[in-house]
Amino acid sequence: MTRSKHAGGRVSVEEPQVRFFPRMRRWVRNRMTTSPRLYLSLARMLHGEFVVSRDTELVIEGFPRSGNSFAEAAFRCAQTRPVRLAHHSHSAAQVVQAVRWRVPTLVLLRNPLEAARSLVMHEPHVFTPASALKEYVVFHRSIASARQGFVLARFETVTSDFGGVIDAINAKFSTNFERFEHTEANVKYAFEQLDRLSQERGTAPETGEPYVPGRPQVQLALRERQKAQLREQFQRLDRKGATLIACRLYDELRSIADI
Repeated sequence: MTRSKHAGGRVSVEEPQVRFFPRMRRWVRNRMTTSPRLYLSLARMLHGEFVVSRDTELVIEGFPRSGNSFAEAAFRCAQTRPVRLAHHSHSAAQVVQAVRWRVPTLVLLRNPLEAARSLVMHEPHVFTPASALKEYVVFHRSIASARQGFVLARFETVTSDFGGVIDAINAKFSTNFERFEHTEANVKYAFEQLDRLSQERGTAPETGEPYVPGRPQVQLALRERQKAQLREQFQRLDRKGATLIACRLYDELRSIADI
């Protein structure tokens, strides 16, 4: 599961120091993520509160950096009672098992170049552009067999109309989750809760997630420079055709998204 400490931007994205053991752990993890029985048994021992069970009320899942944390925070903010959620495993196994158990499930979909670039920035010691794109393809291909059992929501809709996403969940699964009103005040509060949860879980530095609105200008400028450097790396991959499969898969999924 993607739960290592945030790198905090200290490692240059131009020459990422990808380390052997984190990459090896990731390789082993990826070999397991398409098997619900194997992966979820282990994940439940390590992070039980995040893993789907038969009494889970809603699963929120997606490839890393696809709006998972915002979706969780916005959903929690909108509810007036505690809801048993499974989330942030970033594994196809969680989605497939949830659909088998007929647990209401939301899957988030983001452009692979944007998601992979953000992932490399977040964990430069684990991911390269090529490995991030490969994981993107594996995740989305592995949930294809369960497509009729979940709501597929585009990143742009999640971040601009999460109330509509909850409406789609309620319509598909006959649930009655309360609607998130996508006002400026509610979005600000959701990001504050996102920051709090990320820091409590150790997935962000003490200053919080770097993409949250309102960060100091110096942090925003550094992030933009990192993005520019990574665009060059992805462009080099693109010239080799390495991004083509991921982008075609995204286009196919986007065309059949629910919202």
